[in-house]
Amino acid sequence: MTAMAAPVPWACCAVLAAATAVVYTQRHSPQEAPHVQYERLGSDVTLPCGTANWDAAVTWRVNGTDLAPDLLNGSQLVLHGLELGHSGLYACFHRDSWHLRHQVLLHVGLPPREPVLSCRSNTYPKGFYCSWHLPTPTYIPNTFNVTVLHGSKIMVCEKDPALKNRCHIRYMHLFSTIKYKVSISVSNALGHNATAITFDEFTIGAWGGGGPCSILQWECARGVYEHWWGQSRVCLGTWGMCTRVYTCVHVFMAHICL
Repeated sequence: MTAMAAPVPWACCAVLAAATAVVYTQRHSPQEAPHVQYERLGSDVTLPCGTANWDAAVTWRVNGTDLAPDLLNGSQLVLHGLELGHSGLYACFHRDSWHLRHQVLLHVGLPPREPVLSCRSNTYPKGFYCSWHLPTPTYIPNTFNVTVLHGSKIMVCEKDPALKNRCHIRYMHLFSTIKYKVSISVSNALGHNATAITFDEFTIGAWGGGGPCSILQWECARGVYEHWWGQSRVCLGTWGMCTRVYTCVHVFMAHICL
């Protein structure tokens, strides 16, 4: 009997060590993938503690820091007037066992406003490019979708290798009278917005380069004629049966087909 009693203290120590390891793991190691949640800046949000009862004894932490008990409504965490600093990983634990009950990865942001879209041609007559941006940040990821139409035909918009918010379009037919339409939509987890612009080939050419007057160098079938008229620059381009006159005064441009 005496010989068999010796291993007992070692067995007890092993059990205690294992129990301590389990408690440490429950408190410090995630047991589930966090639920990703997006909320609007300035709004109020209530985070439930998973499937825990409303009156369950729980403790909430954000990014490893304990939250004040007065933020709780039962087992739920209530946040008022969300700010950007509220973004983070929220975790709910059973107060006694420190068993992890639920995790929420909270992102605070805004829905997108109408995007700003512009198109220019600095390589006429090869093609043109379009660029876009949001007037205000959303603080969360956005997805943009660009569609280019020449009449009813969809055109390819090649992504710029250096600028993520720019794409390039090649002209299919020069001196076409069919208008181009460029549409862009933007969406994120909190909302959606869109805008579009319509223009013809001649207008987009006159917008290119360093300003409205810088690209009035048209490759016309019968040549290009241009001269200065006071503070205005006049370009007369003739092709086919149509003559177009372009006049630029600083940023003003008008064209007439006679």
